[in-house]
Amino acid sequence: MLKENRCLIFANCFDIFFKNKNMQLNTFTKFYLLAFFSWLNLLRGVAQNAQQTPSANQIRLFPNPATEFVILYDETNSVEQLVFFNIVGKQVKQFKVSEGMRYQLGDIPDGIYLVRMVSHQGNIIKTIRISKLKVKA
Repeated sequence: MLKENRCLIFANCFDIFFKNKNMQLNTFTKFYLLAFFSWLNLLRGVAQNAQQTPSANQIRLFPNPATEFVILYDETNSVEQLVFFNIVGKQVKQFKVSEGMRYQLGDIPDGIYLVRMVSHQGNIIKTIRISKLKVKA
């Protein structure tokens, strides 16, 4: 709502500017200006989140493919939880993160899983795909 109001203010400022130039913005042009400034706000939000979010090199989950366990490598200590989802979106595992811990996956079926890394504030830091395979004898 706030972003929409800001965009509307920008569009009105353009309208005032063009009125001073003996031009008037029609509704169609105002709509596109509103959309343009919404897009700019979205980009600004993405850029701010990118500055706050640890880089991909600072957080890794390995080995991939996994057999019995995975280990989280997190230089920033920003991950609080690992949440595993199967390919249909059902949550199958959840771990509270501790440094140097192995997260056991031996009891889940082989397949492809999405692992959501959640911060201490409850924000999703990163989601990765990981394969779980059987141990070969």
